[in-house]
Amino acid sequence: GQLIYDTLLKTAQRGVNVKIAQTYKPEGVPETSDLAAKSNGRIKVRSLDFTQWYPGGILHTKSWAVDGKHLYVGSANFDWRALTQVRELGLAVFNCPCLANDLGRLLEIYWEMGAPGAKIPKSWPASLSTPAYHERPTSVPQEKGDQAVYFSASPPGFQSCGREDDLDAMVKLIDEAQ
Repeated sequence: GQLIYDTLLKTAQRGVNVKIAQTYKPEGVPETSDLAAKSNGRIKVRSLDFTQWYPGGILHTKSWAVDGKHLYVGSANFDWRALTQVRELGLAVFNCPCLANDLGRLLEIYWEMGAPGAKIPKSWPASLSTPAYHERPTSVPQEKGDQAVYFSASPPGFQSCGREDDLDAMVKLIDEAQ
């Protein structure tokens, strides 16, 4: 985790703005608070308290969208235990704006919902809608043929127009197994 912390801080010192959306913890998160304090305003942090909108829940997404070109999605929490002692899985994708921008739209919803007093809207702005879902996934060119990809999300209030529900996506994947 220290390497990620240091790299985020160095990135902010180079003049890059960083937004971190995290689950709310009543005791706070010292690491992200410290990053924000040391970044000269370049690292901004918002915490989502799901009890404002649902009986419970946490933000469990571990992902980054970078410069509208690159992305990371994985199982690892960004702490030292997850990165050194727990066996995790992650997918880093480089130079794929179609996926990076779509993930960015989803992360923007998290960012908006982390704002003080945020309410789940009746519908999200069209700018946050996704063109990719099960019946019409994003086609990503690969050497051995195009790959069909889309991002699902939950809970339903965090799904912009076109965004498929996580549970529905998983069931469809299992149903289509051959």
